[in-house]
Amino acid sequence: MTGADKSNDILDAAEVFTDYSGGFMSENAGDAKLIASAFASCYESKNGLVTVYGKDGDMISNGNY
Repeated sequence: MTGADKSNDILDAAEVFTDYSGGFMSENAGDAKLIASAFASCYESKNGLVTVYGKDGDMISNGNY
């Protein structure tokens, strides 16, 4: 996970890297959305965006936090 160290509330962008494969429509998309949701329950920002990536670098899910 990167980008979660210190929030400046302007554009906080955290990244979570997983060993999932595929993109938005993959079979892991639901799990990736759960990861984004769990991240949002632990961190707070006025303008935060967490993005979950797969092992190939494909974006699988994202969410505000």
